[in-house]
Amino acid sequence: MVLCSVIFSLLNLLVTANADACDAVRDRYVSGSNTNVDEAVQFLRNHDRLASQMANKAAIASWNYQSNLTEHNKKIMLEMEQESAKFSKEAWKNATSFAWKDFKDRNETIFRWFKSLSVLGTAALPEEKFKEVRKILPAYQFRTTLSQLKKINKRNS
Repeated sequence: MVLCSVIFSLLNLLVTANADACDAVRDRYVSGSNTNVDEAVQFLRNHDRLASQMANKAAIASWNYQSNLTEHNKKIMLEMEQESAKFSKEAWKNATSFAWKDFKDRNETIFRWFKSLSVLGTAALPEEKFKEVRKILPAYQFRTTLSQLKKINKRNS
């Protein structure tokens, strides 16, 4: 029952935040006015390098928490997710400054890359809702891990 309420709360937050974030934007994929392809490619190269570093740090923090469920590891993971969300917002702002929809005829790969960067995801949540989601998910992960461990212990007994 607790699990259902946690999932319901999380979904409700995400739906509300996405609706709030999209009210001002009719088009799902935002595109700007900068048509310079060379600048766009430079942005993508730089973003790829930084995003890889960010993803690596986030994966390590998540792994450390998943494999050792302590408050210290949880705090580090939540801080890393906050940093990752800020990075995503900044990347979204930069990516949507380019007129990437015009790149489709010139370079399909660049077009697809910008299209994926133009959707913000959970980083679109307002700060308070993002923090609330970040509190709910580790609790859910903790309960799921405990449940799995109990099943394993029960089988081995």
